[in-house]
Amino acid sequence: MRLLAMGLLCACLLGSACTQKAPPTPEEMRADWSLRIHRAIADQPRAERVTALAWQLVDGQQSLSRELNATAERMAALNADHAATKDAYLSLYNDFASRQRAAQLQLKDQILAMRREVSADEWKSITR
Repeated sequence: MRLLAMGLLCACLLGSACTQKAPPTPEEMRADWSLRIHRAIADQPRAERVTALAWQLVDGQQSLSRELNATAERMAALNADHAATKDAYLSLYNDFASRQRAAQLQLKDQILAMRREVSADEWKSITR
């Protein structure tokens, strides 16, 4: 039962973290966003505002990624503890899920803030 619960939990937590190639570094993501934004937006002050919002987005994604990795490590440690209870697993999962929901809401707000600063054509160009 414990292994089944652990397997399901790991699948939920790590399913989105598995990719075929290494994800870009924060610096690469910032450089890519900056380049796309400055190509799409001619107005320099507005481009800088949108770039700052994009960097906040990158920081938020990196924070969530670090938290996911830390939760996976805590889950592995909990799995190694043969005295761990189902309640301990559920507590860890529920704590992570709560923080993940809050991070996703913040991510949505950051994307909407970026979207408000640009036209439809600029947004299409930036997000290609």
